[in-house]
Amino acid sequence: MAMTQKEYWDDINGIVESIKEAVKEHGQDPHEALHESIDGHSLIIYYANIPYVFVYTDNIDAIMDQMGEIPSVSSGGTVYDALIPIAYYAVYADVTDKIDFDELEDEDNPRRKKRGKKKAKKRGKKAAKKRGKKAAKKRGKKAPRKNPAKVKGVRSLVSSALK
Repeated sequence: MAMTQKEYWDDINGIVESIKEAVKEHGQDPHEALHESIDGHSLIIYYANIPYVFVYTDNIDAIMDQMGEIPSVSSGGTVYDALIPIAYYAVYADVTDKIDFDELEDEDNPRRKKRGKKKAKKRGKKAAKKRGKKAAKKRGKKAPRKNPAKVKGVRSLVSSALK
């Protein structure tokens, strides 16, 4: 059965809600909850859903921001060995665009105090990048990407898999 755009975004909103619940009710680290929620979600674990991620995501090239390269298919592997990480990071970016981690990480959370300066600095960089994307969306443009040639590679890999 085909997935609609509304169903895709309902799934993304459901992931956001499950992360908020895991943090507020169970005291789980927000970034850990994010990874666990996406890694086990049907959008990622069922091959039939992966093409719909590529069709409906706003962040098809998010893997370039995270890994800097397109994963390749090794000998003996399948095309899904390359497509699953692309889908994972696309969903990851769609979820992080909709969630405010600062809101989840309040001062009373003891896990926040344990993180240290390095993780706080990393979160600051991610937040700055997110603010840049939001500002670009307000202007009606997409945020500039690092290497357009690599983005073309992601799109060609996805389009060849969807044929």
